[in-house]
Formats: sequence, C-alpha cells, structure tokens
Amino acid sequence: MIQPAEIARLAHRLGLGDKTIEKDYVLTWTLLALANSPLRGHLAFKGGTALKKVYVPEYRFSEDLDFTLLAEISNDELVGAVESIFPWLRREANITLAVRRVEVHHTGNPAIYLNYTGPLGGDLTSRFFKTDFTRDEALLFPLVEASLQAPYSDCRSRNQTLHAYSPEEILAEKLCALLGRTEPRDLFDVHYILEHNLADARAVSFQIDAKMMHNKVNRAELGSVLARKQETLRRLWEPRLQGQMPDLPHLDTVIRETNRWLRQAGLVADSAS
Repeated sequence: MIQPAEIARLAHRLGLGDKTIEKDYVLTWTLLALANSPLRGHLAFKGGTALKKVYVPEYRFSEDLDFTLLAEISNDELVGAVESIFPWLRREANITLAVRRVEVHHTGNPAIYLNYTGPLGGDLTSRFFKTDFTRDEALLFPLVEASLQAPYSDCRSRNQTLHAYSPEEILAEKLCALLGRTEPRDLFDVHYILEHNLADARAVSFQIDAKMMHNKVNRAELGSVLARKQETLRRLWEPRLQGQMPDLPHLDTVIRETNRWLRQAGLVADSAS
C-alpha cells in the first residue's frame, strides 16, 4: 500500500480531494485483483472508468466499476467470486474490502457495494464504491484485450489485462444512456470521446440501431435530447462532476459541441438542432 503522502501529493497537483485519489487507488487495485482472478474471463470492463483505466490515464476520476458479464453466473456465485479477491487484495496491497450490500435491479442485474479501507485509514464502513454487472448486452464491436493503467508507485509494474469495451462500444453505450437517463457523466463522456476522436463515430452511427433497439431507446430523439434535458443537466453538472477533474468545461459549450459532432458523424440528422 502506498503512503498517505503519495495520495496528498497527487491530490494537491490535480486540485482534487484526497479521498477522490484514494478511491481511484482502491479501484485500480480492485481491477488488478479481478484481472488476477477466475472472474477475469467472464467480465468485460466498460464505462467511464474503463476510459480512464485503459485508454486515457488523465481522464476524469470515477466513482464505481462497470462490467458486462460474458458467461452465465448466478448473483450468489458472482458475490462469492468477488469476495474471493479480498484475501489477495489484503495480501498484495493491504487493502480491506467487504460487501456492504447487494442490490438487484428489476432486470436481475446486480450491483455489489463494497466498503473499503485504503491508505487514508478510517472505519471500514465509512467509504464504499459500487460495482455494476450487466447481463445480455448487445455488443456491436469486438472486445479489446486491454492493459490496465496502474499509475501508483506500488503497482506500476503490474502488467495485467482485462477484456474491455472498445471506444466505439463505450460511445454507443453512452449514447443509449443519454437517451435513457439524465446523468451528467454520460454527456461528459460522449463529448470527450468525440472531441478527442477516441472512437470511429461514423462506424458507431452505422451500427448503433441494434443497440438502441436492445436498450429500448429511440435514435430519433438524439437530436433533441440535450435541449430537453438541459435544465436538469445544468442543476446536476457541477455537483456530480466537479470533484472528478481539475477543470470542468462549461455545460453550454459541451452541449453545443456535442450536438455539432453528432451531426457530423451522422448520428443525428443535419436538420436537428
């Protein structure tokens, strides 16, 4: 385990809170543990955390882990498999994890909440993160065998890989999420992927209909969804994202640029506003 001073130095350099860095450290080691476990072959790492831990190390910090299940495994078996990494984490990094609770969505997909104790110490029940698992996803693009970015001094030399979503798959899933819920991080992720050309957006445009049908969302609404949700996004933008990055872009700029890039990629009609 790294010392609190390493956490403090990084937090100071980035202008973020110590607990944000500590959580990222614990998430990093949890990923390394999963990559070293029998679960490795049954998981596809996805979402904003995958962007940071696989593709863009300087990306926004995340609150949780997201996976798609690639094999049939019951919720009880999954919880047991997650618990089986706890001794390894304790031995390799002196990190303590414990199951806080398990929530099962109406679809049957589980979310496992994990308490943790990391470099900053404290009571085990005082901090936690969520690990979401999804079954029966419609995958449009091949998975990537991805090296995990482990930037901390005690794990930089760990060369572990996980199956991960491609940037195109992440973009497609985030676009579906934009239509199905109102989470500022979905818009932030879509904007970043398009701004930095991380994904082939035109390839996504050609294939995304199958994923949208699977997720029961309407592609025709992509051109108007940001205008429709703008006031809710404005209310949530800073409270939800401010602590995840040093400099949060202005929402109006993000919406304007995202709409323009969606049109350029053919994801929405040119006449959309």
